[in-house]
Amino acid sequence: MLVTHTHTEILDSEDQRFIEDPIWHTHFVKLGDVDQCGEDQGVVVDITWQSPGEVRIDDNTAKFSGVPTDEYEGWDSITGTPLSMTLGKDVSNAVSFKLDPIFGEDGLEAVCVTDIRSAEEEASVVRVSCVA
Repeated sequence: MLVTHTHTEILDSEDQRFIEDPIWHTHFVKLGDVDQCGEDQGVVVDITWQSPGEVRIDDNTAKFSGVPTDEYEGWDSITGTPLSMTLGKDVSNAVSFKLDPIFGEDGLEAVCVTDIRSAEEEASVVRVSCVA
């Protein structure tokens, strides 16, 4: 899935200039069951360090352009290891969500995805469009 978000205190994207940079950026991520996340989904294996495509935020609308739709090569934002993803060509759903980073003694252990809602539920707050 393609996500876009902004945050501070975690440097997880090539677009961020420093750890407190709250710039909007994108990631490709793969979600699944993660022990630390309990009933919520978590980033299982892959979250790209690269910010694929471009995101423009205008008021409460996110517009994407230049997003790859086939094979993607990069590296993992958490582990730094190379990753390869096969992407879909269709946008089938848009959602809003919250990210909950879980830290342990050795640093970031998991990223949990909470409060997932369809964009239709959030239509008065979030509008998402994708431009190929």
